[in-house]
Amino acid sequence: MNPDLLQYRKELLAACPKNRKAKRMLCKEFDLSLQPFLEDIPSPTYQDLTDAFGSPPNMVQTLLDSIHLPPPLSRKQKLGIALGVVCTILCIIFLVFYSFNRPENNLSFGDVSDYPLSRLCDEFVFYDNETFNYKDIDWTQPRGYHRYLVLLNNTGSCPVQITIRYSKYQDPHVFQVPENGSTALLVQDANHSKHTIAFDSPDGALSGTVKVLIQK
Repeated sequence: MNPDLLQYRKELLAACPKNRKAKRMLCKEFDLSLQPFLEDIPSPTYQDLTDAFGSPPNMVQTLLDSIHLPPPLSRKQKLGIALGVVCTILCIIFLVFYSFNRPENNLSFGDVSDYPLSRLCDEFVFYDNETFNYKDIDWTQPRGYHRYLVLLNNTGSCPVQITIRYSKYQDPHVFQVPENGSTALLVQDANHSKHTIAFDSPDGALSGTVKVLIQK
């Protein structure tokens, strides 16, 4: 762009009100006024511009007189907008926090025999298959999968306490699998977070298997 025109525009912006919307409107009006002038003088000098439009401050005043600018926001309006933004951000943070920490309340217990292999293959997706171990087993519940099923077979001579943690802010699921028995836990409002299964036995011996399956 012509350096003289750039200089004029720079001074024009400096003389404009500080309101950004007002600056945009004034610059738009100036550009509309400038177009027919540039058709006659494609490369005007700074003097050409001041002869045609006056000094930048005078041109700003002329533009202000010809258009209607919205009044600047009051302090209360600015405060209201700021509070609205803060409230929106807090709501988003709360929703994200809740989505990862909401309680799992819709759960039911049954027997492993309630879930034959044909049903598991038709209705669920296998996620993990492990033996009872003092090492915790964990998985992250994928989004879009709202249920999970844990099948536990205890082949030991003592009951095994199972603890499933899924949030730092919610109580874990704690239950027992009887000796030489089985238990199935179905959770239908799964939290989309990391889940950890821990095992404990009174005699310290663990023997059995655990399967984790997920469902949409």
